[in-house]
Amino acid sequence: MKSLKPLLELLPEKQIIGEIEGVSIENIVCDSRKAKNNSLFVAIRGEKKDGHTFVQDALRRGCRLFVLERDVPELPVRVIVPDARKALALLARGLFDMPDKKLRMVAVTGTNGKTTVASFVRHICESSGVRASAIGTLGYNIGGKFVKTDLTTPDPVTLFRILYDMVSSGVEVVAMEVSSHSMAQSRVTGIGFQVAVFTNLSEDHLDYHGDMESYFEAKKRLFSELPSDSIAIANIDDPYGRRIVNIVSDRVWTYSLEDPAADFFVPKFSLTGDGTSLLIRHKDMYCSIGTQLLGKFNVYNTISAVATCFALGLDREAVCRAVPTFVSPPGRLERVKEVRGTKVFIDYAHTPDALKNLLLTLREITEGRLIIVFGCGGDREKEKRPIMGKIAAEIADLVVITSDNPRSEPPESIVEEIASGIPPKFSYVAIVDRRDAIRYALSTASPNDTVVIAGKGHEDYQIFADKTIHFSDKEVVIEWAKEQRGEWSQ
Repeated sequence: MKSLKPLLELLPEKQIIGEIEGVSIENIVCDSRKAKNNSLFVAIRGEKKDGHTFVQDALRRGCRLFVLERDVPELPVRVIVPDARKALALLARGLFDMPDKKLRMVAVTGTNGKTTVASFVRHICESSGVRASAIGTLGYNIGGKFVKTDLTTPDPVTLFRILYDMVSSGVEVVAMEVSSHSMAQSRVTGIGFQVAVFTNLSEDHLDYHGDMESYFEAKKRLFSELPSDSIAIANIDDPYGRRIVNIVSDRVWTYSLEDPAADFFVPKFSLTGDGTSLLIRHKDMYCSIGTQLLGKFNVYNTISAVATCFALGLDREAVCRAVPTFVSPPGRLERVKEVRGTKVFIDYAHTPDALKNLLLTLREITEGRLIIVFGCGGDREKEKRPIMGKIAAEIADLVVITSDNPRSEPPESIVEEIASGIPPKFSYVAIVDRRDAIRYALSTASPNDTVVIAGKGHEDYQIFADKTIHFSDKEVVIEWAKEQRGEWSQ
């Protein structure tokens, strides 16, 4: 139980109506179905529903304490605030004893690379003797336990509960992915990030933000609200990264593959089919390292992770020693080693820019044909579908268009929209069933070919209009490989 009065003192603007002296709360909820006697119900205005319409349901379930953006006179105790989302984050932070103040917090934002960079920072910290955790698209870890979450950046109550548990478990550093949705919805309000990383920005989530400028504005908030003693780390090879520099110019570290004036500069790097070697220059220090990661985009991810760990004050030699042992997270250009001969990769690329970078990387290490299997999610950014079809046809030798998470849309229609961007003379294959599409690509591949299955990465489900089923690209590949080995052994 937590006393309500000191919690409400965390809100900079509020009007309290009703008696709160001696009142305590057990939890904070936004879903009226979870409300009970000692709950504090926060009415959130969502995209589709307004939490104010559910206050009577929360009241019937025993809730007597409410945070609202407009007054509902019949409620016993209500706190009127200008922004319920911000209030929710500040109250949740207080409910769990402000756990971020006991941690060194790292925020990683951008369209691509967030998962890899956050995981990379965690790995380097752990390898350097610093207990660390990561929170993001894959979920979060506490020690050896890994827990899946629904959102890249969890809702405030869930997030601060996780951070509280991390403090209790002896974690010192937390690297978390901060999505544009979470910034727009104030999920991380109040957290004093010690380091904030900007990776890049390209078209994504425009169905939510509307346009690129609004998308950037959501990302920019993270840097505008940083504490004065924090460090921002920005990729200045990205035009939006250069704009981030202007926001926090007095406390920013820049990184680049193109600009020697950057704080972290890579004068040379070499890509192979087994990994990457690179030279990082920071001031008068040079760090020559090899990584197990493939592709130019992972050179950027590597620099940002190294820069972050330097900003955290880790021993620089220990940081450089840790880089070669990092393995790419699940579904991030992950090689399926169970397949003999043909190189097979699983990747999360689901934007035009990510798909292009992925294919260009694999093009360099492919002796034979480059085969791509991918689709696009339903109820999301229709305009990117033909663009991704065009990119795939320009770089790959064989394009197999299939279903992703069609959601409420007919998968056949999504496939047709992707195919509309493919030039007329390019021959492609459309197989709506994702399992059949993957098996087709694998069966048609030769030993020198590369097959990449893109779009879903680590996901182990597929969302349809009327159901969600278990589905893993990697499991389908391994199942196929086992069948082939069975045939060979006969």
